[in-house]
Amino acid sequence: PFFQRGTYDIFYKNCNSFTDAAVYFLTGRRLDGRYTRIERLVTSTNPVSTRLLNRLFRTFLERSTGSVVDVDVYTANPLAQDFVVEEVLNRLDAAAESEDEETDSGDDDDDDQSDCSDTYRTPCCFSRPTRPR
Repeated sequence: PFFQRGTYDIFYKNCNSFTDAAVYFLTGRRLDGRYTRIERLVTSTNPVSTRLLNRLFRTFLERSTGSVVDVDVYTANPLAQDFVVEEVLNRLDAAAESEDEETDSGDDDDDDQSDCSDTYRTPCCFSRPTRPR
């Protein structure tokens, strides 16, 4: 539910946001910060940064097309402006903890894992990696 159609924004909620959440979900580690440096810079200095970027985009388009551009090339997607990837990661952690509690409070009977062995492993034997706390 975190990455719905129509919620993409090149600075606030982009493929790096999705990748960061996916990598965290699968490995418990964050995407290296060098991949999100531009987004962090732009969003932390908004609206100055977006005004500057729009001015640069307009100038580039006007010079390359010869036409006057009087609209902003970039406008933030209102569906993405409040997105914070850390909130997604916190929800993933909470879901994993809840899942762990359900597993821990379950029956100690080993019959559920009877098909699991070193030579034959069923999907029931695999779980997401434990996240550092």
